[in-house]
Parts: sequence; C-alpha cells; structure tokens
Amino acid sequence: MSSKRRKILTADSSHWGGSDSGIIRLSDLPVEPLTHVASYLAPPSRALFDVALNFDAKPSADISSGSSAIAGNDWDALDFGDIEKDLAAQLTDYDISGVLVCIDAVNNLKKLSLTNCINITGVGLSRCGVQQ
Repeated sequence: MSSKRRKILTADSSHWGGSDSGIIRLSDLPVEPLTHVASYLAPPSRALFDVALNFDAKPSADISSGSSAIAGNDWDALDFGDIEKDLAAQLTDYDISGVLVCIDAVNNLKKLSLTNCINITGVGLSRCGVQQ
C-alpha cells in the first residue's frame, strides 16, 4: 500500500457501498458528514475537496451541474489566495477546470482570482466555458 494513499479495509464493505474487495473510499461515506466537514474549509479548499471526492464519479453527486451539496452554491467570488500559497502554486489548469465545473462558474461566478496559481496557462478556463 502506498504511503500517499491509504485504503481503509473493513469486514463488511457492502454496508458502506464499497466494492467487493473490502475497500472503502472517503467518497463512499454519506454526503451529510462530508458536507459538515467541508463547511470548515475555505471556499477554494471546499471546492477542491468536492472535486477530489467526485474524482471517481460518485453517482449521488452530479459534478457537471455544479449542484453538489459539498461545494455549496454561494459562488459570487472565488479567490485562491484563501488557501496556502504552496498548494495554490501546485494547482494545474486541470485542477482549476475541475473546480470551475464543480461550482458551475459560468452561471455562478462573478469574480475569479488566481492568486499564487503560477502554473495556470488558461487552458482550464476555456475547457469550462469561462471567458478569459
């Protein structure tokens, strides 16, 4: 098992909706506690958390509609200066694109600040329909 990704093994994975192999992922947990945990995060971190949880395309959350309960729907402004500088510097166009799709930026976002996002070329903005 990789030190970066630990898997939680259980005796009865069918109880949590896990696979037959007994592996439960964080995204297999009910959305209510995940939403509660996300409420303590800064808005960009909350959206990144939502994108990470939906990476395996969890059926209960439709990331393409921006309707996930985890990210929320109050997205007038998004400033990546609200997260750690080191994390913002590591974000890629793919990461930003995922966040913008998750929050339905085309319909919700009025102001986007890519503070400390030094690896962004703009490709991620065009993928989700945001005008540069």
